[in-house]
Amino acid sequence: MSRPGGPDAESPHARAAFELANVTLESLRTLRDEQMVRPVAGLGYRQYPRLREEMQSVYGMVPRPPYRPTDGQALRLKELTMETDRVVSALNRIITDQVGKLNQTLSSARRISADPIR
Repeated sequence: MSRPGGPDAESPHARAAFELANVTLESLRTLRDEQMVRPVAGLGYRQYPRLREEMQSVYGMVPRPPYRPTDGQALRLKELTMETDRVVSALNRIITDQVGKLNQTLSSARRISADPIR
């Protein structure tokens, strides 16, 4: 049954949009849980720290000016910067590919607006 002025919720077009939205949300959850944060709060040492925890840890260790970070801290910061770039690239792919495809599917309806991170 369709609502007045809206698409038929049972149409193939609506089902395709729903499936694309689910795939996109699952991609975002996977990116968050596997690369950015610990998926289960409170387990602490039982799970490998993810990007967010690692960045917080390095931020807390690095001395403030006029002191310089140690060589180890500078190396870890460089590694985390590369990891952050990979996560941002993965997020940008989701935005441009999956959200873009969803917007094409929903071309006659309201759109999701998300710009890639620079």
